[in-house]
Amino acid sequence: MQTAAISIPVDPKRSPRPNATLNVVAVSRAQPATHAIHSQPTLTAIVRKPSPDPLVLSPELGIHGHKSAVHDAQVYAFFAKHYDYWTSHVGVERSAWDWALWGENLTVDGGEHLDERNTLLGDQWVFKSADSEEDGVILEVVGCRNPCSRLAWRCGQPASWLAEVARTGFCGVYLKVVKGGSLRPGNTATIIPSKLVDTVPAASISQCAFGKVEDLDTRLLAERILRTPGLQNMNQQVIARKLALIQDHESAKRGRWLGWRPLKIVRIVDESADVKSIYLAATDNKPLAIYLPGQFLTAKLPSGLVRCWSISSWSPASTHALPAQYRISVKKAQNASKYIHEHSSVGDELQFRSPSGSFVPDWSREFPPRQIYISAGIGLTPILTMLEAHFTHDTLRRTPALFIHVARNSKHDVPLSRTQIPASPLLRTIRFYTAPISGVDIQGRDFDHVGRPTGSFFTDLLGPSYHIDPLLITPIELPGCAGSAYVCGPPSFVNDMRGHLLAAKVSAPAIRTETFSNEDMSSIDQGTELDDDVPSEAVVRFSGKGKEATWRKEEALSLLQVAEREELQPDYGCRAGDCGACEMKITKGEARVLKSASKEAQEASGKAGTMIRTCCSVPASALLELEF
Repeated sequence: MQTAAISIPVDPKRSPRPNATLNVVAVSRAQPATHAIHSQPTLTAIVRKPSPDPLVLSPELGIHGHKSAVHDAQVYAFFAKHYDYWTSHVGVERSAWDWALWGENLTVDGGEHLDERNTLLGDQWVFKSADSEEDGVILEVVGCRNPCSRLAWRCGQPASWLAEVARTGFCGVYLKVVKGGSLRPGNTATIIPSKLVDTVPAASISQCAFGKVEDLDTRLLAERILRTPGLQNMNQQVIARKLALIQDHESAKRGRWLGWRPLKIVRIVDESADVKSIYLAATDNKPLAIYLPGQFLTAKLPSGLVRCWSISSWSPASTHALPAQYRISVKKAQNASKYIHEHSSVGDELQFRSPSGSFVPDWSREFPPRQIYISAGIGLTPILTMLEAHFTHDTLRRTPALFIHVARNSKHDVPLSRTQIPASPLLRTIRFYTAPISGVDIQGRDFDHVGRPTGSFFTDLLGPSYHIDPLLITPIELPGCAGSAYVCGPPSFVNDMRGHLLAAKVSAPAIRTETFSNEDMSSIDQGTELDDDVPSEAVVRFSGKGKEATWRKEEALSLLQVAEREELQPDYGCRAGDCGACEMKITKGEARVLKSASKEAQEASGKAGTMIRTCCSVPASALLELEF
């Protein structure tokens, strides 16, 4: 049996359940204690039993002698009938779940029809006084529980169960104390309907928190919830963060353009002897595309060279605002970067594709752990935008961060690493110089350590636990290895840092990396993964060029590499499937996108008549013809 989420129209002028009453079945109170949840010491007040003593309540203190570990509501109530529903639903004996197992202060019986779906924010529960005819305790509904990992652990269920709990809305409600007194099992209350013009059913809060960001209904519901006066602080924070994620999703493709587009150089700044920052603006007064921190621009130079450079500044006012301009910071090497340094001038126009790249922060976590940003040399450029955006996004601005940067010395360090690092008590910066200049670079002033970060460095750094306080309610202690890491630099550096992080017990899925070649800072090829049903041999025909090539599975070459082997010189940029510079149209046959390719590249069907990104694709038929 499963109950679907229900959307209830709200008419504040009448109650959806006239003469509704409820009875107190059980009461409980608790103090936070540390429990091993999924092998991690976690502070929680969810572990408790029904109390034989009545609860004493006041508007100032809530429940006397009670404290929650995370949420800041004064009273949490849960409907007794949900115990029957959930034990039956998950296959647990009813006797195994006593009252208060969900961590509620009040277990209440509202009859067959009353629950979170028709309990409105602003409703008041008016209890009868045991000593007189006057009203006793008065509680007002201010929110709904947002089911979390502690609940899944307490109920012995997998984390995936929480989405189901949220969809039903059977999570319990939060209340504030309007009038104090005492409550014990057997007390009864009359429900006074909400008088708020803008109000929502309590269940809608958990449904919204777990709703899909791509659904318009989720956005409309979030906006409606946030308009409700008196909404409980934790719910307000969670729904505001959800709305920010929705806005990010909606904005992801705003301003994006297909193919190449001219952008004008409006400013050039010499950051150092070998690094220039190039500022780019639109030439047609049309908006520039929104980008995510860490993404890059793919440029086509007059010579025909195509290269990628990371966007090196975070210029939008917010993560869903259109940028006024882009900035790339280019270190002088050979070919493309040499052209930028020696032949670019203000007023010049270059061809660019929309921002691309999958080396971006994970903003999806409700309570994100510490973020660890690691860069070497010019690998700083994508990391810098992540750092700048970190403290502007609703999801991360209260999250601690570590920034670890490695450079040869002050002469070779990128000045941006000092001038644009955000100032925040939540950010710790650690700087390494591999070859400090004697008498110039002073340890403790210009840098912190000599050499590169070692395994023991990360073990010591990430050993102690730390705290996050995303809702400004109660700090949550996390193990030092809990965090998301972003590493950018030369391949050997990235491989070493990844190994050190893994040895320090940072989980592999939490480590994201981007490597660069030494020539023009364009991403290097990814490893090739081929499906079993890919043909052992195929003919690849490049129409318009009069060339055919034999592709062999044992060689594991991408279609781009096949074209280059035939000296066709196709466009390319990132060589990872992100930028789209290498796209070709399939005219005959089928192609297969590699598993290691970017998410955007994976959207290609590989069928005739469609586009394929050749840098991360291989033939899927004996004959494959590409328009080139």
